[in-house]
Amino acid sequence: MRRFIVLVGLLALVALAALVTKPGADDAEAHLSAILRAQVDRQDIAQQDDVIGTAALIGCKLRPGDCVDLLRRGIDMTVTDHTLYTRVDIDGFDRQARCYGAFGRFWCPGSGDMTGAEG
Repeated sequence: MRRFIVLVGLLALVALAALVTKPGADDAEAHLSAILRAQVDRQDIAQQDDVIGTAALIGCKLRPGDCVDLLRRGIDMTVTDHTLYTRVDIDGFDRQARCYGAFGRFWCPGSGDMTGAEG
């Protein structure tokens, strides 16, 4: 019986920690912006195949904030607030991702670079 009480107490502490550290919509927006900025930073200008793509990437490298804002307009993000976690559905540029936020972090299973990224 004592083990059961300890287990229930630990589960209650974990639930309380999840509730207190659950990221919200602003955190999801900041996380998405950080992902977009990292993607732009990783692109190599020398490996672009077309002139328009190269010019766009140069513009993004020179003014990454404006580029992220422009890219963000093409992405639909839906944030669903649950009691102990936040679910974020992202859809844009022929890609979709479903991410979960808890304990101050976001996890995006199967989404490559977004998996386990800090929030």
